[in-house]
Amino acid sequence: MKLKTIFLLLSIILLSIHHAKATAPLSMPLKQMDDAADEILQVTKMNHYNEAKLLLQSFSKQLSRFTKKENLFSLDEVRVLSLAQNRALKTISSSNALPVEKLNDVIAFRLVVDALNSKYQPLWTNMKEPILSAFNSVKDAAKNGEFDQFQANLNTFLTEFSIIEPSLAVDLPNHQLEKLNAKITFMDKYRGSMVQNPSQQEQMEALGNDLQQVFDDMSRDEIDPQLWWVIITTGSIIIFTLSYVGWRKYIGQKEDRKRTEHND
Repeated sequence: MKLKTIFLLLSIILLSIHHAKATAPLSMPLKQMDDAADEILQVTKMNHYNEAKLLLQSFSKQLSRFTKKENLFSLDEVRVLSLAQNRALKTISSSNALPVEKLNDVIAFRLVVDALNSKYQPLWTNMKEPILSAFNSVKDAAKNGEFDQFQANLNTFLTEFSIIEPSLAVDLPNHQLEKLNAKITFMDKYRGSMVQNPSQQEQMEALGNDLQQVFDDMSRDEIDPQLWWVIITTGSIIIFTLSYVGWRKYIGQKEDRKRTEHND
């Protein structure tokens, strides 16, 4: 019973620490940026494009002010965020862009803001199912020799991937993203022959494995390195407690044997 209680307490401690870190409130500038990005997405969903345009322009000014004062992000992160924001603003402002194109670019922008603010499992990981499903449809069409369907499915996949690509630039190492983009570019470049070419389809299989790995890696729980001292300290206490309980039990059993032998 004591052992169960000790392990239960350790589990509660670690879960509480992990939850507190994962859900810790953002600093004020980050909170403002996150709220602003979410508001832009909501008004875009309602087709209020003029309002979304004004909010995106305001966001750009805030971003410039925050980055100058507080050094919130690295230069690469600022570049990725600025590109996503500018692309969303350009699409929102275009009278030729379709509603779905406007929404997709704003979603991409929203996901980047979240990726910069989130430590654990950013929002873009929720795109796992539609992206992998779209990719599997591309593979199936290629294997079945369905040329027109392959082209349509590939376009769908490329659109889905473009939504999370800016966020990947935030969360993935450069070499991993470059490898991923190289394989996607290859598939797009040779889309005309891939249906009839088994060796090129092998490249597609490799890309599928890489995509799966990206989502699997980001879905694993991570522990903040700063928490390791808490885990080590708590673990040491648990080990000492277990050792003490075991020693006490051994002494008790030894004394019981002595009493039994004495009585005999």
